Amino acid sequence: MQRSHIVETEPFSETFGPKAQRKKARIEVGTFEELSKLGTAAAEDAEQAANALELGALAHSNSL
Repeated sequence: MQRSHIVETEPFSETFGPKAQRKKARIEVGTFEELSKLGTAAAEDAEQAANALELGALAHSNSL
């Protein structure tokens, strides 16, 4: 898998330096433990959503 180089998709001057246009991620946690819990919860939510989509697709294909 190749990684895309950010300076190929956005100009260097808009990506780095004092006039950078890129937004920085804001994480509303105070500790690594909170970050871990947040990540675990997000992963569980994503897994449940994927399972629901998969079950919906299976049910749809069985009804055809």
